[in-house]
This record gives sequence, C-alpha cells and structure tokens, in this order.
Amino acid sequence: MLYRRRRHASLARILLVGAAAGGLLGLAYPVHAQGTNVNYRQDLSYGFHDAETDLYYFMVEYRVSKPRRPVWFIMPIELPSRVYFHKIFLYTYDAQHNRLEQRAVLSDNVGPGTNIKSSRFASSEEGIVFSYSRGWSKERGMLHDVLIADRHSPEVRPAGTEQAMPETSPLFQHYFGEYQSPFTANPGVVGITELRTTVLAEVSKEDWGLPREW
Repeated sequence: MLYRRRRHASLARILLVGAAAGGLLGLAYPVHAQGTNVNYRQDLSYGFHDAETDLYYFMVEYRVSKPRRPVWFIMPIELPSRVYFHKIFLYTYDAQHNRLEQRAVLSDNVGPGTNIKSSRFASSEEGIVFSYSRGWSKERGMLHDVLIADRHSPEVRPAGTEQAMPETSPLFQHYFGEYQSPFTANPGVVGITELRTTVLAEVSKEDWGLPREW
C-alpha cells in the first residue's frame, strides 16, 4: 500500500512538472500566424534582337507568394512561402510600335534550381533557339531546357525529345557549342539591365498581362 502511495505521488509530481514544462514550452516556442504581405517578383532573362523580324525575344519568370512568419524553436525557423502563382513566359517586344506580346507559357511548375538569368539565345533557320537552366544533376551536370520559337507564328516547341538536356548533349552543342563569354558578346544578345532599363523602358505594368493584385 505504501509503495502504491509513493508511486501515485511520484506520478503526480511528474504530471505537474510536465504541465509546467508545457506552459514554459508554449512561451518559448510560439507559432506565429501567417504573414499578410504578398510579394510580386518579376525576373527577366537576357534578351535577343532578331534582325529579320526586328523583334526582341526574352523570358519572364513571375512569382506571387505570401511569406509565412517564423516558428520559434530556440532560434526562429523560416517557413517556405506560400506560392500562389509561379510561371515562366516567353515574350516578344516590337520596339518600333511599343507592342509587347506574351508568346507562350514555358513552365507552370517551376522547380528548384531553375534560372532564366543563365539563358542563351541564337538565330537559326528553324527560328529563335533559346535555353534556360533547369538546375544541376550529379550524374549529368548542368541541365537546360532548349526550345525554338517560330518567327512567323506563335508556335514554341522543344528543340528535341530530351527534356532538361546536359551541356554535353550533341543537340545543345549544335546550337550553343560556340557560345561566347560574356553572353552579351554573342550576336543579337541584349544584357538584362539594358533590356529592362532601355529596351522595355516604355512598357507599362498593365502591358505585361500579369496578376498585380492577389
């Protein structure tokens, strides 16, 4: 009987300590409510001026997200943002008539490692050939999506059957094997800063056709 009483007393003390600890933990590791600010991010690739059509070609990555306030666990832990909209588009711009056109959605499921700022452009008989980085693979190295935009129609198609091809791919080498560094040293290629501040200087926010209020 004495043993049982001592055991019950010990359990009671454990429960009391646990409850107190729970209260302290609740104070030490508060979970904050979701943030209220919505972020709109618009990134440009390099541009390409096609002498045949006098159009500028370039890509836009557009992301709408809502940051989440951190969970505290001794130090704050940043939670991933809640992403509402994340796509990559191909645009053309007619500078003579100040006409911007959204030509195609290139990706509506943008994965980690994707980077349109490492884009490449070249002119060929097939159309405007361009690529952007899809990340890096331990087995295959740096990977790229390679596409072709028809000059005289809205068609945009993959350059081959291989998705996310490595730089060692014969097809990638066929189009970009002689690409120079820096990228602006290649014929027709326009730098990102020049594209944003000079070529597209007359374009308004409304012209892009992208969601601005979420």
